[in-house]
Amino acid sequence: MRGLVLLFIFILVSTQLRAASVQGGSGSLVYSDGVDGNFNSLVYKTNSGGILRVFDEGLSFNYDSRYDAGNLSPDKTYSVVQFSESGVGVQQEPKKIYLCAFVRMSDGCVVNVESGEQCGGEWSGSERWSS
Repeated sequence: MRGLVLLFIFILVSTQLRAASVQGGSGSLVYSDGVDGNFNSLVYKTNSGGILRVFDEGLSFNYDSRYDAGNLSPDKTYSVVQFSESGVGVQQEPKKIYLCAFVRMSDGCVVNVESGEQCGGEWSGSERWSS
């Protein structure tokens, strides 16, 4: 019985808490504390091991490794990060806002935040995002 409980805990932990990363030239974006492409944490990790928290707590980050080519600019200097923020709208109804941020991969700096159609685009040229 004890072995069965330990096996259940191992399976639960291994399937629920996954991590993913996007590797740029000088560092990587590391998504963690998530399941099925939805992550609760995102940090920038330099190649020398330094860690920078890119966003505040309470956001939900969406990442799927199948779309790596679309997330990272061709020259690996910028990455687009898809995320959402939950809150309360008019008449106290739950509301979710979908956003995207462009992160400079040399230092983890957020250089722009957009919403709507701007987030659904692709890289044209080495550093240009076209929606």
